[in-house]
Amino acid sequence: MVDSTGRDATGTPYPTVPLTPMTVPAHEAEARSKAFHDVMAQRRTVRHFATRPIPDGVVEWAVRTAGEAGRPGAAGR
Repeated sequence: MVDSTGRDATGTPYPTVPLTPMTVPAHEAEARSKAFHDVMAQRRTVRHFATRPIPDGVVEWAVRTAGEAGRPGAAGR
């Protein structure tokens, strides 16, 4: 896991991605938001899972990504 210093347990710096703001015209922003809504409205919960194993590294990165999702300014370290 990554601690508050931005390094993992081995001391390796956690990779960051600089934010590059994107500006789109208002009509395009509205069309994109409607398209996103339409996709999300079709989303369903999955209760059937594959039996094949998932590599530990994939699970670790998924957890890291989820952990960063709710942190304001996490990319600005």
